[in-house]
Amino acid sequence: MKEHSTFAYSITSAYVRDNKAMLEPYMETLTGWIRSRNLKGLASCTSILPKALSSGETYKCLMQIEAFFKKNKIYSTASCEDAAFASFKRGELICKITNKRLDHYMLNRDRLDPDVDLWVARMERWISSTLGNYKTFLTALPKEVRVTAGATSTRSRRQAKPHTKVGARQTCTPSAFKYLSALASFWGCEAPVLKRTIWNRVELVPKNWKTHRTIACEPEGNIPLQLAFDSYVKRRLRIRGIDLRDQSRNQQLAFESSISGRNATIDLSMASDTVSYNVVAALFPSEWFYYLCDVRSPCYRDGSGKIVKYEKFSSMGNGSTFCVETLIFAAACYAVGSKTYSVYGDDIIIEAELVENLLRLMRFLGFMINQDKSHVTGPFRESCGVNAYLGKDVTPFYLRDINKLKANWCHIVNGLASIALPGGELEDLLIDIVNEKRLPLVPFNECTMTGVHVDVGTAYSKGLLKAGGSPSRRRDPQSIYYKCFVAQVKQERNHRSRTHFLWHLMAYGRTDAVDVSRGREPLESSWVPMSSHKYVRKWVYWFPPVVGTPLHLYRWSDRLLAR
Repeated sequence: MKEHSTFAYSITSAYVRDNKAMLEPYMETLTGWIRSRNLKGLASCTSILPKALSSGETYKCLMQIEAFFKKNKIYSTASCEDAAFASFKRGELICKITNKRLDHYMLNRDRLDPDVDLWVARMERWISSTLGNYKTFLTALPKEVRVTAGATSTRSRRQAKPHTKVGARQTCTPSAFKYLSALASFWGCEAPVLKRTIWNRVELVPKNWKTHRTIACEPEGNIPLQLAFDSYVKRRLRIRGIDLRDQSRNQQLAFESSISGRNATIDLSMASDTVSYNVVAALFPSEWFYYLCDVRSPCYRDGSGKIVKYEKFSSMGNGSTFCVETLIFAAACYAVGSKTYSVYGDDIIIEAELVENLLRLMRFLGFMINQDKSHVTGPFRESCGVNAYLGKDVTPFYLRDINKLKANWCHIVNGLASIALPGGELEDLLIDIVNEKRLPLVPFNECTMTGVHVDVGTAYSKGLLKAGGSPSRRRDPQSIYYKCFVAQVKQERNHRSRTHFLWHLMAYGRTDAVDVSRGREPLESSWVPMSSHKYVRKWVYWFPPVVGTPLHLYRWSDRLLAR
């Protein structure tokens, strides 16, 4: 563990020395921070040091130094938990204030600022038009529900297997039970026994070196109904040109706007935690609002076991939250007159001249802009994981975790190799890691966990790609195989007859579904795949990647083979 905790400092030291020419004004400060293990300084160097936006390469180097530490789980401490809970409480306070403000103004709209009143009315119409007929959604509900392997309010992720979630006893809120009963009746199954609850479980997940992120694990009976809304609304949003399956539009606009300055990239602080109850009540059509209320958890359980009523409408972990906030933010952009907006969750792109009006509307609705990640002027833009400077990609490689898994070390080496200077100290360090840990070489593919990437030509010349796979176990002689790390998949025998219900959920709507009339026969047992975080090396099909081989990989491959 000690070795892992110092690794980020080692690669930072090598990276800084390799890029001395770009970092000359900050060399003394940076090397001092590295020697003293100044985590705060290194993880925040773009904000502490002058941003040097006159030089894209310098700023790119500073962002990369940040990325070695900023989201690295190994530096999480107890203070991160305290900061996360403090942020959660702050979000609840903001929502409480917003709820009171909206209670007043929605009952006294004549007192509302005329511009804000007009914008709110436009938002209501846009959301109503986008959602469409509520009865159409109810008709499609059996096709939209999904059962996932995520944790719930009463089950850890290890226990949250889809086939166990559809058991005869369901934990859900009383208001959601009528939908579960209707679905069971639709499939000809017995209605599950209701285990009543009104709360979800607040958990912490790593976010960055300063704080964790709070999420809420919902009751297992509520989640499929929330995900049904999510699935349906995503299709409706595509009619509006908002495709939540693809972030490329936001990313492309970020690149273009870093040159033209036409559009601003806006990021909101604590977006999902500040979607207040009354915001959804004011903006959504009543039938849709009542459905979302039925499937949400009205309360949460705090650390002391006390049940507390939510001021927010829904939190991270609720399957409907992402689409709810996308609807609200897209509607806000439309309301202030944007013609070219693009929204992905709380990542917003809008014309620069409309930013002031958008922020006025957002403040009224209780949302706050993230100043560090929002860019209105200048040559820099950031959206959906892409950092652009004058049309160039300056997105750093984030070092998120360091552990003993060889597959994880392959991911680290592949990422760092893309930013290492030819013949530099960082490249030498990576060569040592490959040799010391005996990491396997694999042909370039779209997964960085499979092994250390080399270009396809090198892979062929070194025998890493073979027809039929392993010589000792020939498979399809017409197919190309390679040996790599793959996630280990285990199976367990399940004897629960109610997995028949899960079969219906997955099969309904498939064009290639088998004879459904046989589906009502009792299912005695079945093999169920189990997720695992372990990796094993095995021969698998090699599919040529759809993206071109990165240019640095040809040089890197030559260096690896010359070791």
